[in-house]
Amino acid sequence: MKYSFLLSLFLICSYPGFAQSSIENIEKKEIIKTGDITFIRGTLPFTLDYNNQANRWIDAPYLQFRDGTPLGEDDYDEYDLKSVQSTFDQAIRATFTKDEMSNLKNNPPAQMTFYYVVSPEGETIETAFIIPRKSAVLADLPPEKYALLEKNLKKYLRWTVNDFGKRMKFLHAWRIVDFPTMKITYPVFPPTTGVVGSLPAKEETIKLP
Repeated sequence: MKYSFLLSLFLICSYPGFAQSSIENIEKKEIIKTGDITFIRGTLPFTLDYNNQANRWIDAPYLQFRDGTPLGEDDYDEYDLKSVQSTFDQAIRATFTKDEMSNLKNNPPAQMTFYYVVSPEGETIETAFIIPRKSAVLADLPPEKYALLEKNLKKYLRWTVNDFGKRMKFLHAWRIVDFPTMKITYPVFPPTTGVVGSLPAKEETIKLP
């Protein structure tokens, strides 16, 4: 079943004893089209997930070298990749306004899991999101917001990939983001002075309440 591997991993880690057969029996799926993105939205008692219908590698059962050869068991310890934090912050700023981010920070729990497929060149090529339903402030966001988040992650988020990883066809990564503890800066524009031309923006860090 599409996306079952990632969803199973999340649920088994979060809720021990939650079996794969249970997931398949109770998960509800619906197709949601927003702009040029079509999501498969899955709903479970504890989670909500968004997965682009066009994704090819997000749920791949194994990783591959560029020629399609599967990685050996020991090869999984050889590849390494790290996200460039400034590019992640850029994607978040392009998705959530300062007021929206403040709302996420002031309404815990606001936590979600990001899944990625990354190219050997360090570009984000696929994404998926899993949101605990207890994170109501995130679960209640419209699909359009998740479509915008996906577009901005693909546009901005970049990765550093080691030499072994550059030999691969694609790489997997995931990250749990807790918005209330996230520190991020937003540009602050000074008041208009009547002088023609733009003034440099300052940056303001949104601090914890």
